[in-house]
Amino acid sequence: MAISSATPAAADRIEYSWDECGSNVGACLGLFYGGKKNGVIYSACFLTNRSHPDHWGRAEHGRTTRYQFRNQPGHDNIRFRIGVDIRCQADGWGSGNELKNAAASVANQDWVAHDIFFNSYYEGFGRAIGQDESGNLHEILRNNNASSRREDR
Repeated sequence: MAISSATPAAADRIEYSWDECGSNVGACLGLFYGGKKNGVIYSACFLTNRSHPDHWGRAEHGRTTRYQFRNQPGHDNIRFRIGVDIRCQADGWGSGNELKNAAASVANQDWVAHDIFFNSYYEGFGRAIGQDESGNLHEILRNNNASSRREDR
């Protein structure tokens, strides 16, 4: 019986990507692990300022990146300008969980709307999240977020 000493491929690693969106950019969509309760959204989040055909992740340059809820590398809480009680919590509740089919709420401080879809590749039931809009995802999309598309101006 042969024993393999191969290490897992790079495609098997789970990583997190900010997609060039964070507190220094200011214009981004936040998908949150936790829901909005009493006007407050406070949990780990995924921030983006571009479209994602599959919330599972992406493959580019020979490497696979799986999307997860996290926060900035500096572990600072990110406050959204659209509400003092909307914060991406550093290593908070949900941190490390995968993004796909696990988001409960959303906050959009991007300059354009983002559409959230039930299926990958922008298919199935979807809802537009307008600029400066926040709240719980529609009941069909809550924990069923498979893709998101940033609208063109």
